[in-house]
Amino acid sequence: MKKLLFALCLLVLISALSAAYTLYKPYDTDNPKEISFEIPSGSTTKDIAQILKDSQLVRSGNLFMFLVKRSGNENNIKAGRYTLSQDMDYDKIISELVRGSSFVEFSRVTIPEGYELRQITELLVSKGLAEKEEFEKALDPSLYDYSFLETVDSDTLEGYLFPDTYDIPYSYGPQKIVEIFLDRFDEIFNETYRQRLSETGFSMNELVTMASIIERETKYPPERKTVSGVFHNRLDRNMRLESCATVQYALGERKESLTYEDTSISSPYNTYRMKGLPPGPIASPGEESLLAALYPESNEYLFFYAIPGDEKGRHVFSKTYEEHLKAQLKYKD
Repeated sequence: MKKLLFALCLLVLISALSAAYTLYKPYDTDNPKEISFEIPSGSTTKDIAQILKDSQLVRSGNLFMFLVKRSGNENNIKAGRYTLSQDMDYDKIISELVRGSSFVEFSRVTIPEGYELRQITELLVSKGLAEKEEFEKALDPSLYDYSFLETVDSDTLEGYLFPDTYDIPYSYGPQKIVEIFLDRFDEIFNETYRQRLSETGFSMNELVTMASIIERETKYPPERKTVSGVFHNRLDRNMRLESCATVQYALGERKESLTYEDTSISSPYNTYRMKGLPPGPIASPGEESLLAALYPESNEYLFFYAIPGDEKGRHVFSKTYEEHLKAQLKYKD
């Protein structure tokens, strides 16, 4: 009887040890996967254990908590995003979480030239980098200390989130992300550009506003400075800019063609009704459009007309309204 009881106890012990070993060993050493996950700020050891178990990185949450407590690291695990392998054992996982240096995950984001804040926001939200409402709160110019924002008389940063390709860490908050774009603007708009700006008589906000209109009106890059010349000529003659792009901005949609009703809407951005520049940028201009605004072509053109169906998006430029009408008739026929 004693032998039988001993045998049963030994069998139970062996089973327990086998089970413990199974729970302790890495999740998968044959075909391990790289698993990305996030430990939110304020997570408890129990929360982290559940995250690791749900992510299929540990077999036992309870064993993970026991080993963390035994190692004295209950308060040392760092919040953040990680990428760990399924062939890592508990000790290695705990070590990486304490160091907080396993991997900083980025998302590569390209902000196209001519994007509006609403489009940039939508893009960042779609990439999982920001929540819409929180990011919109971070677009308040008063939150940032940049000299080029001093003349901004607006509650948004329209035009100043510089279009480029960025690697943005998922760990960054909305303001930190905005600072990436603003830092790039500050880098691009160098001292040479600043000196030229002082010669134009424009404020920074007026310059960026002009550049944003050029950006949105010009698909064919070689025409940027010509289009800039047209708008500068119209301003010099106290003519309305009559930019379709500014009306589209006021409408909140980019229509292929505008109606008379569209160009009659009441808005400070409707340059068919209001003289001068609108109160602020209508999109984020790239460097070439900023250069075009700084160095407009010297010409006598006052009008331009988009050639219908032109694959490059080119225009016909005219000095008089009569020439402008003839150009329209020519291409409509």
